[in-house]
Amino acid sequence: MKPDLSRYAPPGINIKSEINFFTGLLSCVSVFSFAYFLNRYLSCRSSLFVQSLNTKTVFPGAQIENFRYVLGTSLYVFAAAAVCMLFLIIIHYSYHYKDSRSIYLMKRLPNPGELHRRCLTLPILAALICLAAGFIALVIYYAIYMNFTPGQCIPPNQWQKIWRF
Repeated sequence: MKPDLSRYAPPGINIKSEINFFTGLLSCVSVFSFAYFLNRYLSCRSSLFVQSLNTKTVFPGAQIENFRYVLGTSLYVFAAAAVCMLFLIIIHYSYHYKDSRSIYLMKRLPNPGELHRRCLTLPILAALICLAAGFIALVIYYAIYMNFTPGQCIPPNQWQKIWRF
């Protein structure tokens, strides 16, 4: 059962195209972010090993870069996608004035917040989904970092170092 999103969009707007745009954008952002992180991680991880006669051994005393360094700017694209979703607010408001000319109808409705609900709900929800996807990506990247790096090469307190500026 799909929820009826037409109640939260300007009347007459093509919701399917907005949903397709959002899912496409979020998919591209996720793939780009993962590829960027994986590239940085594998680069840092490869510096831990020494190749000798077809075997890889951990370089004695080697430590991988801090997770925060490996993470780099890979999560910024989720924030950028959230900002792009907020531009939909402007598009929704301008749709009432220019495309459908329903602004006069919306102002005559008994509920004065109807216009704002229809213009703000979906873009803000989409922005929150982008930020939640960024947090999920952060947790996944941290799990990759901790599970695929040799234990003796991980500096201590990596999770705490993420939040320090």
